[in-house]
Amino acid sequence: AEHHFGLLRADLSPKPAWAAYQAMVRLLGPRPVYEGPWEALPPSWWQRGLRAYRFHNGREPVVVLWNARGTRESLPLSAPAGGRPEVRDIFGQSLPSPPPPGQPWSLPIDGAPLYLLGPGVDGVSLSEPGPGGDR
Repeated sequence: AEHHFGLLRADLSPKPAWAAYQAMVRLLGPRPVYEGPWEALPPSWWQRGLRAYRFHNGREPVVVLWNARGTRESLPLSAPAGGRPEVRDIFGQSLPSPPPPGQPWSLPIDGAPLYLLGPGVDGVSLSEPGPGGDR
């Protein structure tokens, strides 16, 4: 029998993927609306393997980010004046909040998804040009 796939082990105990799936369902909500690629991430970052998609969970916007290549990249961002987004890891745990609005912050992105939540998502932008010079 194959034991490397699925959310549960043969004895029905949960694998780590179970907690990640629970977090995704909790953060995206019961009926998430897919709104498309996150426009704050320019093409040069997509070419480096970063992925960012925007959803709405019925209460607030949610952006899911990860690096499809699995390597670690630091994404230089700036939080908007209207509020800072909440940052959660693959298991839904809160990560340190971005600095005050207007100050740059570096978000480490690797193969595990990160979630940006809340109204502050709408104003997040790159604080410096991407690898191809685009913003």
